[in-house]
Amino acid sequence: MNALTPSDNGSNNCAIKLIHKFTVIDTTIQNDQGCFKMIYRKAIWRVTMQARCYVKRSAILFGILGVCFVTTAYSSQGIVTDNKSAIEAAYNMEIITQTILAEASNEKITPSERHALLLKSLEIEFMPLVDHQFAAFKVLGSHIRNVPSDILIEYVDIFYEYMTLSYAEIFSQHTHSMLQFYDPHPKQSSNHLTLRATLKKQNELDVFLSLKLRQATQTGPWKNYDLIVQGNSIINNARNQYAPILRNQGIEAVMSKMQSYIAENS
Repeated sequence: MNALTPSDNGSNNCAIKLIHKFTVIDTTIQNDQGCFKMIYRKAIWRVTMQARCYVKRSAILFGILGVCFVTTAYSSQGIVTDNKSAIEAAYNMEIITQTILAEASNEKITPSERHALLLKSLEIEFMPLVDHQFAAFKVLGSHIRNVPSDILIEYVDIFYEYMTLSYAEIFSQHTHSMLQFYDPHPKQSSNHLTLRATLKKQNELDVFLSLKLRQATQTGPWKNYDLIVQGNSIINNARNQYAPILRNQGIEAVMSKMQSYIAENS
């Protein structure tokens, strides 16, 4: 075997160095590929999780929109699924009010007979659907705290007669009128409801009327507590009329004034 010359040794050393460099480079590339794979896998995992989160959020969003759409569809028809009792109460109030006005519009009866008929119809048919105690308390406002309980009971009884006569007086002014109610749209989360109507009479301007209803408890009946005609509220009128007397003379003076009104209009 021939001995290697110095030049051959130099070439071999150079070749060995090159092989070592390529080995290092290949190892580095492999390591980098492993890092790239790890980074790629993490990126894929993050994208997948974000996509799942987006899908869940989208599903929730579309679910909410679907509920809103269904609720709106029902509301547009005057129906609210969680407020069937309110719809029934509104319907009953409409029928009874229309019936009372129609009976009082009989042309064959005298004014005194009409007044007596109105009082009787209101007491039998309408007033059982009225929360007169709530209305009586609203008239007193913050002064109710200064009224003894026994006097308060007596006041509520007197206010019942006062309120019945107030309704009779208003209805008597609008006999021979056609009453048209708008469809009620009560809110699901509210315990108050307003029935709006128009009183139409030939050759006269329309009269706008509103009946206020409330539900005292979640499962309790809906009852009327105020009547508003052309912006004039029974409760607000009574409060404005009796507030100075209540403030200066006390509840007994208010009760006396109400009893005088009852005696004059019964």
